[in-house]
Amino acid sequence: MNSVNNYNSWYEIDCYGYECIVRITDKSVLWKALQLKCRLVTGDKNLRYEAEEHGLQVNGTLWVIKTLVESNIIEPTTAVLLLEKLKLVNDSLPKDEIEKMVKQYR
Repeated sequence: MNSVNNYNSWYEIDCYGYECIVRITDKSVLWKALQLKCRLVTGDKNLRYEAEEHGLQVNGTLWVIKTLVESNIIEPTTAVLLLEKLKLVNDSLPKDEIEKMVKQYR
């Protein structure tokens, strides 16, 4: 299942020995990343596992913010505002990592 052409499981995948569901929209994003041989940015754990099994590099939202700051695309103060907003709207992000980044950028 390491090639785009062999991609035959569109609705359900096996995530390290237990069953989980990956939505068809996630599968289409994964398929496109495999086709383009590019990094996949996601906050979905199941999609991350699937992408990593296919050898893709996977990063999340916090990585995007960190990269924007390091590339001088946004100011650290803007990153702090984004991180504070993320804490309010996304409970699944690691709060300790967010706090560490907020302290670093203040």
